[in-house]
Amino acid sequence: MNRTVSLARFVEALCALPGEEPDDPDVIDVCDRFRVDRGELFRYVVWADDHYTRHLVYRDERYQIILLGWGVGQATPVHDHAGQRCWMLVERGRLQIDDYRWKPDGGAPRLLNHEIVGGGDGQLHVDRCGAIHRIANPGEWRQPAVSLHIYSRPFDRCGVYCCETGRRDLIDLHFDSIGPLARAH
Repeated sequence: MNRTVSLARFVEALCALPGEEPDDPDVIDVCDRFRVDRGELFRYVVWADDHYTRHLVYRDERYQIILLGWGVGQATPVHDHAGQRCWMLVERGRLQIDDYRWKPDGGAPRLLNHEIVGGGDGQLHVDRCGAIHRIANPGEWRQPAVSLHIYSRPFDRCGVYCCETGRRDLIDLHFDSIGPLARAH
């Protein structure tokens, strides 16, 4: 059963988990027990016409929590998470996730899985750290989406992949905004 809590209480519950490395059962349990108050959560969503947006909610040595705002038709490139796990809650709308396998010896990434996540209250998607993927809010859905991403460790760079050539490039990541919990830490 989900209990609605503040963003600070949700972060506190994650930070109270034991061990140095967050694991699936513990993080999934927090996501199942607590839902961030949507009014509070949506106050922090930043929107842009030309790209999906990234709002830093919280960051410490164990977690990086980001709120993403997805306009209609916006998508990520095919990318990785620098070896970190990700738990994603779709808080509004739906998102399409395409998982790929990259061949380090060359060639285009191969599509492994195509999944639609969301459409309900805070549907959880667990990302596998070995996968690379692309997340999109297809234009034909005609509605914005909001997702909350919990990463097992912070990272400032990730790999992006060219589907035609298989080339992998490292890019620096940025935030469109930084919230009070992230600034306080």
